[in-house]
Amino acid sequence: MIPVERINYTLSEDWMILVFILGILLVIRVRISSPGKFNKALNALTNIRLMRQMIREETSVVRHQFMLLAVFCLNASLIIYLILKYQEIAVPYLSGVVLYLAIVLSIGVLYSLKSLFIRTVEFLSNGDHGLEEYHHNVFLVARVFGLVLFPVALIFAYSPLNYFSAFLWATIGLTLLAFTFRTLRGFMNSLHAGNSLFYIFFYICTFEILPILVFYKALLE
Repeated sequence: MIPVERINYTLSEDWMILVFILGILLVIRVRISSPGKFNKALNALTNIRLMRQMIREETSVVRHQFMLLAVFCLNASLIIYLILKYQEIAVPYLSGVVLYLAIVLSIGVLYSLKSLFIRTVEFLSNGDHGLEEYHHNVFLVARVFGLVLFPVALIFAYSPLNYFSAFLWATIGLTLLAFTFRTLRGFMNSLHAGNSLFYIFFYICTFEILPILVFYKALLE
């Protein structure tokens, strides 16, 4: 008997379609309620002057920003879940949709702590030092990257399993590109604010590298 290759086997699970529907509904809601701000957020990613204008206009976090951040958390968490499933990495006491929700919560907490930490340093240093732009840039990149991750998550979930490795490496490259862009932009903004190189590298290690290491360690323990 000739063995049949499982080329149609995917990592998708029944509940994942609900995640994609929720993400689509959130994006549609943002497009309908704040179409101008939606397009402005996309343009601000490459236009530093527009980003600074957004900072002056948005004195508080508005609802559409939370929605786009939720899309980022949903898609990024699903990709992480599928990678763990593909690599057959078991997380103690967690599996299926419960594990996915735990990852969503972890990313949400991580970004909340990141925001709190930036605000705390800004308060203790008794000055801006470019941290306001850095804070806005971090969450701006997350909101836009969440939209990019939407088709990526779809591909991860429903593409044949034998193509997963290629998609994984492409996604890693895309993530590194976004991380590098965000870090370099923060670096340039800090230089523009007149900060010393010592403090800039301290910010990068504290705000960028340390949270990733903490999340990675917490995920695997």
